[in-house]
Formats: sequence, C-alpha cells, structure tokens
Amino acid sequence: MTKSNEIKIYNQINSNVQTSQSELPDKVYTFLAPSDTILFEDLNLEKNYVYYIFIELVTPHNCSKMRIRLWDPDGKRYDIFESEMFHDPEFGSYFEIPFGTAYSGEYDIEFYMENDYNLNLYIRIEQGPKCLYDKMGSQEVNNLLFYRTTRFYDGRHIEHNVQLKTDISYKFYIGRVSAISIKDDNTIKVNYTIEDAEGVDFIIYSEEILADIDGINIFHFGTANGGLYTIKISILCSVSYANIGYSVIEDYQISDIVGGNNTDEPDDMGFFDGLWSNNTALPVVWVIGSLIFIGVVIGALVIVYIHNKNKNTVGLDLDKR
Repeated sequence: MTKSNEIKIYNQINSNVQTSQSELPDKVYTFLAPSDTILFEDLNLEKNYVYYIFIELVTPHNCSKMRIRLWDPDGKRYDIFESEMFHDPEFGSYFEIPFGTAYSGEYDIEFYMENDYNLNLYIRIEQGPKCLYDKMGSQEVNNLLFYRTTRFYDGRHIEHNVQLKTDISYKFYIGRVSAISIKDDNTIKVNYTIEDAEGVDFIIYSEEILADIDGINIFHFGTANGGLYTIKISILCSVSYANIGYSVIEDYQISDIVGGNNTDEPDDMGFFDGLWSNNTALPVVWVIGSLIFIGVVIGALVIVYIHNKNKNTVGLDLDKR
C-alpha cells in the first residue's frame, strides 16, 4: 500500500501543514475528535544526524492513541511511536522520540490521533548531534577512522573495507539510531565479522541483540598485521526498516614494534637515522654528549695529523741542507 493510500484524513484547521516545509515544525496544533491526522511533507533532513521529535499535551485532556510514522526520501516507512498520552505533569504528557537518518533529502512525518475530545498538541522537531556522537567521547570523535549510518531490513548484509595498521587496538561502536514503536518487536540482532588482510575471519557477534536506542554495543579489536580489513554486518529484525550507526576508532598502540609484519616498512636505515629514530629510548643528554665526544676525538686526530705532517716537512728541509 502506498503512502498516499494510507493517509486519508487531513486536519482541516491546520490544513496548511500539508504543504512543503522549509523549516522544522515548532508550534502547537489542534487535533479534532474522534480522529485526526497532521502530515508534514518534504522536511529537509541531513544524513547521519539524530532528529528529536518532541510532543506534549498542552490542554487538560487524555489521548487514547497517538501514532507517529515517518517516510524517508526513498519512501521507506518507519513506525517510530505509538502510545496513549495523559495530561499528567509527571508521566505521559510528553515524549521525545529520536530518529537518526541514513540519507539526506525530503522526509514526510505523520502524526495521527484518536480521542473523544478535541485537544492541542505541541510539536517540535529539531536537529541533534550526529548519530553515535553522543555515545563517543570528543577525543574518540577526533580519532574516527570509519563512520556510517545504514538503513537495514531483515536479512540485509553489507560489507565495508577499511585500512588498519598492525599492533593497534581499535574500538568499534554499533547501535540502533532510529526509534521503533512499542507496538512492534524492537529486538534487533546483529552478525558481525571482521576479515583481516590475510583473509582470516574473526566472528565478533553471532545473532547478538543490539542495545536499545539509548545504549550502544562496543568491542575492541587488536590487529596482528596491517592492511585492508573487511567489516561484514548483517541484521535480523521484525520491523520493516531500522537505521544502524557504526564506527571504528583508532584507540592505542599495543606493542613497541615498529613496522611489525607490514611488508611496506623499510628494513635498513643509516646510523644517524637509527640514532634519531630511537631517541625516545636514549636520553637527550646522552645523545648530545656522544656527538660532542665524537667531535672532540675527530678534532684531536686532525691536530695530530697536521702536527706530524709539519714535523716531517721540517725534517726533509734539513736533510736537503
């Protein structure tokens, strides 16, 4: 069933909201009993960002059903929220629903309500941080080596190539970034395998359950060789679509090895190159002292050579006489 066939009821009082929106909504809207729909069309959202959809009852009514659906630029539908709402200052009067985008473009967002009375609802949509950035530290964001947000459906398999160095510990993040309605099964399972540069597979997750949208799955992977690695991810889920964010961060060097078993590292170097390349192992004073000592020795040898040469020259002159 297409989107146009599913949306049959439009709010007459707020009929202007069905037109294209240049800005994200931030306004109170009236919903009419017994059921009503408000549709925001062609909202321009950027990929890889979390958008927060905030709703709040602002009249003294209860709402028997509030549902939010979203269509991405490819027309793929996400059921992201469904619940009762209560005019209670502490519980049920407002919700914040996060949605992380996998694509840039025009999105449609539908708000559907069923209730016995007319009511007013405050709707605000605002752009938050990039997906997963709120789960990572600032230094980790600076050390990002690989980053993606992908739209998955049940059984979808995807692979990415990433260049890794030897004897380095890398930190891997993966998490769901799009909300799922409580009426649906929100269990997301992941298969995650890393293939190293030598073609060896490392199974990280096998039908592992991903954390809820507020959480994150993290693991560390230390490399034994450098080169092109392949990340293999497949998702198992009951919903039509779910957006998953994942990243790779260079964390720390495991060993003191230089070059390791990388074949592209030079094997030989000059004396002074070797001396300075190992200056972390030798105190600076030793290095300077050694250079001064070598200079003094060379200078002394030059003086002795010149003195002997002059002495021999004088001796030859005396013999000629």
